Amino acid sequence: MNLGQLIRRSLRHYARTNLGVVLGAACGATVLVGALTVGDSVRESLRQQALQRIGAIDLAMDCGDRFVRAELADELSAQLDGARVAPVLKLQGVASRADQAARAGIVDVHGVDQRFFSMSSSGEVPALPRPGAAILNERLARQLGAAVGDTILLRAENPSHLPRDMIMATVEDISTALRLEVQAVVGDDRFGRFSLRASQVPPFALFLSLPWLQQQLQLDGRANLLLIGGGDDGAVPAASADAAMQSRW
Repeated sequence: MNLGQLIRRSLRHYARTNLGVVLGAACGATVLVGALTVGDSVRESLRQQALQRIGAIDLAMDCGDRFVRAELADELSAQLDGARVAPVLKLQGVASRADQAARAGIVDVHGVDQRFFSMSSSGEVPALPRPGAAILNERLARQLGAAVGDTILLRAENPSHLPRDMIMATVEDISTALRLEVQAVVGDDRFGRFSLRASQVPPFALFLSLPWLQQQLQLDGRANLLLIGGGDDGAVPAASADAAMQSRW
């Protein structure tokens, strides 16, 4: 018996064992490749969601219940060599249909202008909200069953110098009621998913004209959120933004 005959007879004798080893290796390789593919897919999906949520925003200054001059955005933009800086008036509210058939709580209300939408993942700027009109994101529109041209009611929380649960705080004029016409519905790629909260669930978001909302809340020329996005030269370093803020504050 030569070496070739020995190999052939050995393979034939242990055929079932060898077949099991081959099938096991194939199954293991399939599982590993599938896991890597799914992992890459999930990672890319989360990346896309994050980009839809924050777009081209590099830095944000969230003042909460304190307010700054909206013109500070223009001053910072000039100081940062033309970087995009958008002032936003951010509040929370409750929205409902005019016939009270549907309702959405914890709605993120944003007073914005074209600078805000220019930092979306698509960079497209929709027609800006008219005075008395609102742009809804898709989730809020589905919740309310609202379409373009419908009327919705918004009750937005009035800013207060004192927390509402403090004993010295007043309970009068807690909110402002606004009747709004639905002007448009925006998708995730046009900041419909915008939020500074890290979450895979899109928020209920509603966008209003910044000057009009300032007027309704008697906060003319004020904002409580500044968003900074990089220009053509790339992301804005935090140190540069901090230095610009120190010089313009």
